[in-house]
Amino acid sequence: MLVIVPVAIFIAAILPEGMSLNGILLRFVPFVALAALSFVASQIGADFGRRLEKPLWAKWHGPPTTRFLRHRNREYNEITRHAVHESMARLGFKVPTADDESHDPNYADECYAAFVTELRRLTRNKSKYPLVHKRLIDYGFRRNILGLKWVGLGMAVMISLLCILHIFWKWDVAGLINPVFFVGIVSVGIAVSWLALVNERVVSLGAERYADSLLEAGIGLE
Repeated sequence: MLVIVPVAIFIAAILPEGMSLNGILLRFVPFVALAALSFVASQIGADFGRRLEKPLWAKWHGPPTTRFLRHRNREYNEITRHAVHESMARLGFKVPTADDESHDPNYADECYAAFVTELRRLTRNKSKYPLVHKRLIDYGFRRNILGLKWVGLGMAVMISLLCILHIFWKWDVAGLINPVFFVGIVSVGIAVSWLALVNERVVSLGAERYADSLLEAGIGLE
C-alpha cells in the first residue's frame, strides 16, 4: 500500500466520478485492482527483501544472531551470551570456544547458524513467544520496505511530476484547490519519506531487536 498509494490517490483526484459510479462492477473494479496491486507489490517486496539479506549480512559481518553468539563480539551482553551458549549445549549443539572461533571462524559461524535455525523452529508458537513474533514481523517489514525503496520512490516521484503537469495543463482560478495539487504535495512528502526514513540502518536496528528477542527466548530451552 505504501508503494501504490500515490497512484491510487492520483487516479481518485483526476477521475472522481469514476470512483463513485453506481454500477456494481465499476464500483468494485478500482478496489479489486488496488488489492491485486498490493498483493503483487508485497510479493515483490518480500523477494527483493530476501535478496538484500546476504549483501546486508556481509556488510554487517554476519547476521545479528550469529554476531551476538561469537565470543569476540562486544555488542551483546557477555553474561546473556553465556546463558545462551549453555542452552545451545543443552539442545545438543556444539558450542565453539574462543579458540575454535579464531582457528576456524566459518565453522564456528555454521554451528551458531544451525542453533539459530533450531531456535526459530522452537519459538514459532506466537502465543508463547509474542515478542519474538512481533519483532520478526517488524524486521521483515523493514527489510521488505528497503527492498521496495526505489520502486516506491519512483512511483512517488512519477506521480509528483504528473501532478505538476496536470496542474499546468488545467490551471484556472481555483487551481490551488484542485485535488491534484494536494495529491502532488502528498506524493512529494511520500518521496521524501522514502529517502529519509527507509535505509539500511533502520533495517539493522530491526534485525538486532529480533536477534536479541530470539536469543533471549532460547535461554532455558531444553
